[in-house]
Amino acid sequence: MLTEKVPYSVIENETGLSSTTIARVAKWLNGKEGGYRAIISKLHHHNSIQSRRGLS
Repeated sequence: MLTEKVPYSVIENETGLSSTTIARVAKWLNGKEGGYRAIISKLHHHNSIQSRRGLS
């Protein structure tokens, strides 16, 4: 949801997470290292391949 720019308030309501937790994850997601963003990118790529093959 963070990668899709969903507002924190919507994420809070849908997940039950606190705004503090969401902010921390957003900080890690947008951090210098980019580790979380790289993982999400790989997951999206993997899922799109499975969808095309009818495996999801």
